[in-house]
Amino acid sequence: MTSETSVLLEAISVLMDWDYHPEVRATLRSVAGNGTTILTSIVALPSAETWTITYPDDSAERRDADGIYTLRLRGAVVESSPRDPRRVPPALWLIFPMTALIWGRPRDGWKMIGAVRTGNLTEISLEHVEHPDVLAQLTVDHDQRMATKFVTPFDSMELLNIG
Repeated sequence: MTSETSVLLEAISVLMDWDYHPEVRATLRSVAGNGTTILTSIVALPSAETWTITYPDDSAERRDADGIYTLRLRGAVVESSPRDPRRVPPALWLIFPMTALIWGRPRDGWKMIGAVRTGNLTEISLEHVEHPDVLAQLTVDHDQRMATKFVTPFDSMELLNIG
């Protein structure tokens, strides 16, 4: 019988291997607490720490290999500056999980408290660090070798059409 700790450690090993994918193309479905759903397009090259997020309103965020972060609104550049690769928008937490605030570090809002594996999916249970009664769930897909869903009482995000 597999212990909950070994299931959690196996899922963490998948998350720690975040740069395994040479390229990730996906649609991110984000659902706010009020039910508003937004679909964004993501293209990321984890090993190069580069990414582009394209939003439905024709805005986009991008980080290039040279470390320059660019924000475009309706085609016009409104910000272009160097950015630490450890800082990514929450929309990229599933692809760059080491940047997600889920590890129980001093700055994080969540910590892992357990896990259950069913087939190729592990559901990691998370507890809010300031409000232990508030729980969240992170799904790790072992076939895809990445996190694919993060659900809190306030919002959720899920990667779809991963390629």
